[in-house]
Amino acid sequence: MSIEVRHVSKQFGAFKALDDINLDIHSGELVALLGPSGCGKTTLLRIIAGLETPDRGNIAFHGEDVSGRDVRERNVGFVFQHYALFRHMTVFDNVAFGLRMKPKRERPGEAKIAEKVHELLNLVQLDWLADRYPDQLSGGQRQRIALARALAVEPKILLLDEPFGALDAKVRKELRRWLARLHEEINLTSVFVTHDQEEAMEVADRIVVMNKGVVEQIGAPGEVYEHPASDFVYHFLGDSNRLELGGDRHILFRPHEVSLSRQAAADHRPAQVRDIRPLGAITRVTLQVQGQDELIEAEVSKQHPGLVALARGETLYFKPAV
Repeated sequence: MSIEVRHVSKQFGAFKALDDINLDIHSGELVALLGPSGCGKTTLLRIIAGLETPDRGNIAFHGEDVSGRDVRERNVGFVFQHYALFRHMTVFDNVAFGLRMKPKRERPGEAKIAEKVHELLNLVQLDWLADRYPDQLSGGQRQRIALARALAVEPKILLLDEPFGALDAKVRKELRRWLARLHEEINLTSVFVTHDQEEAMEVADRIVVMNKGVVEQIGAPGEVYEHPASDFVYHFLGDSNRLELGGDRHILFRPHEVSLSRQAAADHRPAQVRDIRPLGAITRVTLQVQGQDELIEAEVSKQHPGLVALARGETLYFKPAV
């Protein structure tokens, strides 16, 4: 099921949340809406779902305009950041809820519902928790149950709003890898909102980078990282350095794109070591360049010869390797 967003704008009072958004999402794609808080990504997701109405523009599913339809008629599954599970219902009943709420002529019998629920609980690898209540589950388990509930009604499109934002870093990492594998199995057109660059890069087929209500760039993870369309995209998609060259000129480079030397070398600039931070296989060295307030970060192998007995306050020589 493809999604076409055409000239969508939305304003809340004096605040322009979305400004003439155009976007094509292909059938079976997993697309991330990525950007800082207030960039409009959640508003766009809610407009696709039918939870918000655009001031201008339209939404089409597989070429059919659905702008005038409410959320119940669009057949979308929605997964929220804070699970929204019914606390008084078991895991089984939470997943079955959407099926039991269908109009009588469309509602399957209890045997069929039980079969479908157990199929979904097996899909999210939690069938053994069918009789538990949400309060008895971990955050990661609750989020997987919320996803199973969204899939129960066989939606045409799956929408996820910061699905792992309420979880700790380790669980979040495990779940996003699990989501990527699950998406390969079910091949359902999916759109998820995140402000986590690593999450978008690891999970999505394509990333839509948003800023201040507009789309800055659309592309595959490697494309937007290696060929950013603007300084904003460059800075937002990972750690970055900015080195002033005088006047209005500057260059941007990643911490791993830095050549370091203990001795003065051709094209290398002197800088004072402000911090040395071991990070497993790499070490991050923070440098202060004379005449520039913005610090420079360099990430090198922990075996780098320039790190031997290096101390804060010493002078290193660096060169952007770009």
